[in-house]
Amino acid sequence: MSSNIARSEFKATKLTKGEEYQFRIKAQNRYGVSDHIDSKPVMIKLPFTFPGPPSTPWVSFVCRDNLTVCWNEPVNDGGNPVIGYHLQMKERSSILWQKINKMAVPGNQLRVTNICPGLIYEFKVAAENAAGIGKMSKISEEVLAIDACEPPANVHVTEVTKNSVSLSWQRPPYDGGSKITGYSVERREAASGRWVKANFSNIPEMDFTVSGLNQNESYEFRVYAKNALGSVSNPSLIAGPVTCIDACGAPALDVPPEYLDVVQYKAGTSVKIRVRIIAKPQPSIEWLKNGKELVASSSLCVESTTDSSAVVIKDATRKHTGSYQVKIKNILGSATATIAVEILDKPGPPAGSINFTLITADRITFRWEPVSEADLGGSQVTHYIVERRETSRVVWSTISESHEQTYISVGKLVRGNEYVFRVMAVNKYGIGVPLESEAVVAKNAFVTPGQPHTPEVNTITKTTMVVEWEGPGIDGGSTVTGYYLERRDKKSLRWIRVCKDPIPDNKQTVYHLTEGNDYQYRVCAINKAGEGPFSDVSDFYKAADPIDPPDEPCKLKVMDSTKTSITLGWSKPEWDGGSEVTSYMVEKLNEGEEDWAMVTSKGEVKLTEYTVHDLKPDVNYFFRVSAVNCVGLGEPLQMTEPVQAKDILEEAQIDSDVATRTHYIVKAGKDVELSVPLKGRPSPCASWSKGDVCIDNNPSFEFHHSDTTTVLIMREVTKLDTGKYTVKIENGVGEPKTLTLSVKVQDSPSQCRNLTLKEVTSGKVTLCWESPLLDGGAEITNYIIEKRDSSKRSYSTVTSKCTDTIYTIEDLSEKTSYFFRLLAENENGVGEPCETLEPVKATQTPGPVKDVSMKDSSKSSVSLQWLKPDYDGGSIISDYIIEKKTSDEEWTLGGTSRYCEFEVKKLKEHSDMFFRVAARNEKGQGDFVKIGPIKVIDYVITPEASLADYPDGRICVRLGHNVHIELPYKGKPKPTVFWLKDNLPLKESNEIRFKKTENKATLMIKNVKKENEGKFTLTLDNKINRKSFHIHVITLGPPSKPLGPIRLDDVRAESVTISWDEPQVDGGGEINCYSVEKRDTSQPDWKMACSSVEGTQFKVPNLIKGVQYQFRVCAENRYGVSEPLVSQTVIAKHQFRPPGPPGKPVVYNITNDGMTIQWEKPIYDGGTPIQGFHVEKREKNSFMWQKVNMALIRETEYRISDLIEGLEYSFRVYAQNDAGCSRMSDESKPTMAVSPVDPPGQPDYTDVTSDSITLKWDAPKRDGGSKITGYNIEKRQRQGRWFKANLNDVHDCQYTVTGLTMNERYEFRVIARNAIGVVSPPSNSSGLIVVRSENAAPHIEFGPEYFEGLTVKAGDNIKVKVAITGRPVPKVLWYRDGVEITKRMLDIITIAGCSTLFIRDADRSHRGLYTVEATNGSGVKKEDLLVQVQDTPGEPVGPITFSNISEGRCTLSWNPPENDGCSEITHYIIEKRETSKISWALVSENCRECTFSATKLIKINEYQFRVSAVNRFGVGRPLESCPIIAQLQYTTPNSPGTPDATEITGESITLA
Repeated sequence: MSSNIARSEFKATKLTKGEEYQFRIKAQNRYGVSDHIDSKPVMIKLPFTFPGPPSTPWVSFVCRDNLTVCWNEPVNDGGNPVIGYHLQMKERSSILWQKINKMAVPGNQLRVTNICPGLIYEFKVAAENAAGIGKMSKISEEVLAIDACEPPANVHVTEVTKNSVSLSWQRPPYDGGSKITGYSVERREAASGRWVKANFSNIPEMDFTVSGLNQNESYEFRVYAKNALGSVSNPSLIAGPVTCIDACGAPALDVPPEYLDVVQYKAGTSVKIRVRIIAKPQPSIEWLKNGKELVASSSLCVESTTDSSAVVIKDATRKHTGSYQVKIKNILGSATATIAVEILDKPGPPAGSINFTLITADRITFRWEPVSEADLGGSQVTHYIVERRETSRVVWSTISESHEQTYISVGKLVRGNEYVFRVMAVNKYGIGVPLESEAVVAKNAFVTPGQPHTPEVNTITKTTMVVEWEGPGIDGGSTVTGYYLERRDKKSLRWIRVCKDPIPDNKQTVYHLTEGNDYQYRVCAINKAGEGPFSDVSDFYKAADPIDPPDEPCKLKVMDSTKTSITLGWSKPEWDGGSEVTSYMVEKLNEGEEDWAMVTSKGEVKLTEYTVHDLKPDVNYFFRVSAVNCVGLGEPLQMTEPVQAKDILEEAQIDSDVATRTHYIVKAGKDVELSVPLKGRPSPCASWSKGDVCIDNNPSFEFHHSDTTTVLIMREVTKLDTGKYTVKIENGVGEPKTLTLSVKVQDSPSQCRNLTLKEVTSGKVTLCWESPLLDGGAEITNYIIEKRDSSKRSYSTVTSKCTDTIYTIEDLSEKTSYFFRLLAENENGVGEPCETLEPVKATQTPGPVKDVSMKDSSKSSVSLQWLKPDYDGGSIISDYIIEKKTSDEEWTLGGTSRYCEFEVKKLKEHSDMFFRVAARNEKGQGDFVKIGPIKVIDYVITPEASLADYPDGRICVRLGHNVHIELPYKGKPKPTVFWLKDNLPLKESNEIRFKKTENKATLMIKNVKKENEGKFTLTLDNKINRKSFHIHVITLGPPSKPLGPIRLDDVRAESVTISWDEPQVDGGGEINCYSVEKRDTSQPDWKMACSSVEGTQFKVPNLIKGVQYQFRVCAENRYGVSEPLVSQTVIAKHQFRPPGPPGKPVVYNITNDGMTIQWEKPIYDGGTPIQGFHVEKREKNSFMWQKVNMALIRETEYRISDLIEGLEYSFRVYAQNDAGCSRMSDESKPTMAVSPVDPPGQPDYTDVTSDSITLKWDAPKRDGGSKITGYNIEKRQRQGRWFKANLNDVHDCQYTVTGLTMNERYEFRVIARNAIGVVSPPSNSSGLIVVRSENAAPHIEFGPEYFEGLTVKAGDNIKVKVAITGRPVPKVLWYRDGVEITKRMLDIITIAGCSTLFIRDADRSHRGLYTVEATNGSGVKKEDLLVQVQDTPGEPVGPITFSNISEGRCTLSWNPPENDGCSEITHYIIEKRETSKISWALVSENCRECTFSATKLIKINEYQFRVSAVNRFGVGRPLESCPIIAQLQYTTPNSPGTPDATEITGESITLA
């Protein structure tokens, strides 16, 4: 196996497990190989075996999508620790086992997720160690993968006899996701403790009677529930123990839990409402519906047994909806229970009747009430179907099939036809019963409006007028929509319309008028019927700007005052009256007098200031000022407080009203004038200073003072005049005032400052300086450097181009001493020179040392110290020479030193010594610097350490970093140094090191740890004094782990709330946050839950229901993270359930953009308090629900805002507790977002009779954005219920309530409704009104304008209003000339208290004697009014008769007109026409009589005449005659008959 092993042991590899081997070994050296030795045979196997099987696994948590399987460790681990487990599962119907986990499970449980709901599974598990996987465990019990149902609730005993016990229970709170199919009951004797099944078959109901029990034995019972998937619950809570004995007690009702809420059934189904009865002796049973006894019928009956009672309803309809109450009673007591039943059916008809709100010839608008709650059929109405038919037809036609509002406007109707409408509500169960309207005729119900009042002009300018008027008293039945306004110039007869479009208001501004012209106006109203008559014309108004006296002046005040005068000031009037103010008048009044004295004459004061002279001191005066324009004197402005003539003291101050210059820039040689304006009384005095030096007496300056200014003049200024000048003013009143002025003189700069030699070497000198203090008002451009031989007087220029403040001069002679000087130059010239005080040689010897001082002294030595020379002569200083002497000795060498300190020894104690020190380089020795006398004595210095670098005595260091504490110290004698930590001696180690120098003590700590924190003490001890100095070292690092254990405050299915305590050690930094991690115990990895938890409590979210978790918490500061604190394991599951649904929300407080809803809390809270609620909204025409609230709602009401006006909204609510959210509540009734209507005014009675009361009230102040369309009047007696008092809608603000009882007391209230259906709250009650007869005879009273009758012009409107009183309200009739006037003839409007007659466009036929007759039970009253209509006369009374007809002429006659138009007939106009022509020809235009002879007629022509009467109002209608022919009315006769001779004689013949 190997031939070169150097040790005495060997590891054999590549052996086969289970084989037996033998080994031999040989030794070998340089001389050869030894004999071998053989080992004993050895079997190759592990020193440990496979682990034994774990315990039988069991399932700790079951649901439909995952199972949690648990097991215990094997009893035998095979000699090696178990590293994990392997879990297998199979379905009950399968023979194949499948492995669940790929990697070994380190824990004792595993959540199995790859399962199918509803299947039955078995599990087994095996352990694994280093030897391998051991044997499988026993197979677990079968488990069904479903949501487990919970045990039944409220198991209780309902009846006990000597050999039986009756039990009852409620459904499990959770059914496991499947219907509960039955129950099983177990019993046990209280003593034996063995449970025995009590039922032999499945129990479908929630009650059971356990029989076969022994008398006087005690028993306990429990119940199991089973669902449709076969899941059996855990046993319920134990009921009992119960002793079997016969007992009697008060009756009780066992109501199933499903009856606790509203029970719903579909229409047409059979309904059985059953309750269990527990009572001995047997009770009487009574059923009621809605408080009334239930009457049995063919569709409804009551079935009762000894232990139950039920109501059975066949073919249920919505009429069966209601509250059913069962009452039981025996001699021991009674019990009642109420069950709400709702039948889901199609809706009933809408409530009330159909109300018509608008009727026109082609459109009818009507509305109806929604279906009442009782007739909804268990479902909200989704829409309405609206139909119509003509009364002459049978068929209905559909108007709208899906109408959602409760009002509709129907168009395209035929004028004059009669219609009937019907409305049917629709819900999800079908179409409801129709509601039909009364027949209605499509016709207009309105006419044109009446005459507005006469317009008036209230504001006039030269181009505009504002015209106002009042609306007509009668609107014609339709709202007035606007007005037409017309104007007429006095110079013209033409009326001009002011605006093309109707004017909506009763006010209009008329523009573009001609200045100086007169205008009058008239106006007519407009409604849907058209334009009404024009109003009476207004008076004439002239277009001109009004001119009035001016207003009073403004802001009258005293401007100045002396002992004999007062100066007044004021502002112009705000309005000058339309004309410019020309002057002012000033008046005065002595205090105590009554009359004002005019101070000024007319036109004297043109300005707004005036001084009143000749006043007396110590006298109180009042003054007033008036403005004057072309109209006259305006109102005066008077002082409210008196004033006196006295000197006014004013504090001295700089006059801010005058511009003051505070900065002056001037060139040298010029003059400067500084001027400061002053004010004050008495006149202030001025004092000038430059800087802090007063210059009032300086002859270099000139001063000029006056009452209002002070001036400082500087002649031929130089740069020395640059600076700040301060003027101080005072007058003895108040505090002095100062003002600083800056003067900058542009001149050459001043001399440079601090000229020093920075370096001196062989042939070179380096100069250094500072800029001049005064730059001469301009920037320094360069410096001029000059040198001078110390033996000469003149300077020579080295350079004039130096721009820096340092310069090196080269090529100097080493044997010559030099002076140097420096001059600054700017744009104004060269400044003053700055020279070196001592001559300087440019040699190579060093300069003198600086600051020689004594460092220390002892009994025989003195230690000196100094600083290096400013220049070293160009080479390194080799050493320093120290010489010493006493006061009476010569200088002797004290020693040399290469450093800047030296101890001179061997000195005599208490002697006074002098010392001097000189530097030396390779070129020679520099000048000495002397110090002394110094007394040679021994000094003692108390030990001191400087903590200046550690002001608060603390040092903070990060863990792992190094600490370096260095403390300077002093003391004499030299102190010893040692360190302490926490008052204990500190020893050196690899990490801690000490270091000490002559004046510093150092402590160093490497890789600081937590134990290095503490108080470090430096102790200095020089045997004379001992002092300690403390420094606190604070280590900064991660905190310690939080203080446990971790508390599980709240465990839920999705989250766990944990808490812990703060760490005991914060690591030197504030705890910033905590990090929380979680781990599924079946997984090895930790996952971060939150890395920034601020408090010591955290809710770990996003957990999986039923999984076992472990948590750990780490504290964190700015230096790092602590060790974790680990919690115990916990399973994420609820201890309670979501709540039940809240009550149905109710909507109130409705506006156009918001509503408030209110609801009831859920009956069942899920076992944990409800945290809050969520609200959702939905528009009526939308299917989408939108969440309203952003945060959880804590109360049971909520205001929803930002709604859209006119839309209808529904709302629903759901509750939330720790377990989750509830089901949704029922949605609210759709409600429209509209502005609210205010309640009407409080009703008051205007008339009371034996059976009626007439009420009157004010309209609501706010109509909700829509016209008020009607009112409802409600009445009640005493404190009873309110009943509706009107059958039809009331449109006016008064109503007569009839059908009342004599001597009863009633109170009334009114409710308004607008056009969109918004109903107002009820008005305030009218108070109690007694119904009694208070009769009064009628009384008629015309207004004073009718005392002399009424005369109007033709075409005008006649409006006669008469006040009529009486009780009861009289009946009113109108007559004209004894004939009754009906409403068909004229417009008559009669209301309580008055009656109005209205005649539109009156003519002559409307004149006559009008009579008003008022009649009631107390009498009759009549009043007459003569009405005259000034019109053209009527036609003359005919017919026209003709006489004296001959050729070319005839005479006409007629009678005067019956109606002369209320004016005398002045003449007649006669016209003629040939019947063959159309036009009429004038015959006479001034016939004074009623006859006329017409001439110049054409023979045999046929003529027709007409006569018109004329009065002062015009020509009346003509009277036409019959046609006549202008000829004689007779002609030559016809030939006679044939003559017959009747008698013949001799001389005659008689003919016939």
